Amino acid sequence: MFNFEEHPQIVNHLKTISRRYHKHSSGWVEIFCPWCNDAIRKSNPSHGHLYISPISPFVNCFRCETKAGLDKLLIDTGFQDAEIVNHLKQIANITYHSTKYLIRNKPSVDVKEQIIKQYQFFEQNFHNDLQRFKNYIYYRCLDIDPVKFFLIPAFNQHLLTAQILNADGITTNARIITPFKTKRYIKPPISTLYYFQNIENHDYKSIILTEGAFDLINLFNFYNNFDKKSLYIAIGGSNYKSSISLLINNYLMIGKYNIHIVFDNELQHLDKRIRNLKFTINELNPQIDISFYLPLIGKDVSEIMMLRKI
Repeated sequence: MFNFEEHPQIVNHLKTISRRYHKHSSGWVEIFCPWCNDAIRKSNPSHGHLYISPISPFVNCFRCETKAGLDKLLIDTGFQDAEIVNHLKQIANITYHSTKYLIRNKPSVDVKEQIIKQYQFFEQNFHNDLQRFKNYIYYRCLDIDPVKFFLIPAFNQHLLTAQILNADGITTNARIITPFKTKRYIKPPISTLYYFQNIENHDYKSIILTEGAFDLINLFNFYNNFDKKSLYIAIGGSNYKSSISLLINNYLMIGKYNIHIVFDNELQHLDKRIRNLKFTINELNPQIDISFYLPLIGKDVSEIMMLRKI
């Protein structure tokens, strides 16, 4: 991770070369682009098009579509601190050469191998509980392969649960199966996105986003209007704004993308949420096309696979 705002020399230089220096709530800093003469396209421009990443030395112009390392921006605009420039050059090859660079924990073992071992353990020691787990998965998602979607039986706080991992082997949620319960799920202390596909695959240009993991699995299996090559992500709650900001910033979603957001029917203040989401996405990357959907019948996606676009 490289935060250029921790280096006063860089910040002062940027403010010298651009009358516009604006830090957005996402952390990205907006200035005038020196490569496309952004500052003189109008007599009094209200905003620039060059955005500087808050997590890596990467810049992108949404006007001339220049994508470059921060070192190139500094060199081309006459920055004099050679030590900083050389440091940026050394780390540039792990940041802006990838369109979706992400800092995350890598699994130490193969996730599916870990899951299979858990199934074998339950088969040998808790056969009846394993059958209850399989019945629960069938009730939620019909006849699916739980291993494919990183669903495993586990005991949590002495309760039988369906533990939901993402493709990195990180627990995102645990649904309680025991009938005598006071709550439906147990969330880990750190909120983590659920995805069962390789999130670093560079071919993804379409993203399906919804709240719950089981809703997401059912969308993938039973709703045919979305491209199956899309990246399917569950955010584990209703805070779509922060989740989308995280995706765009951490994965450097530069260029054209399609984001399809599927809400529950019980989501409150929907119109206001949609306005805020549109504003946030346009602020971060105006090339992203966003669509919104609600269940045609019922409360949430899993009740029936019919959606209406709103």
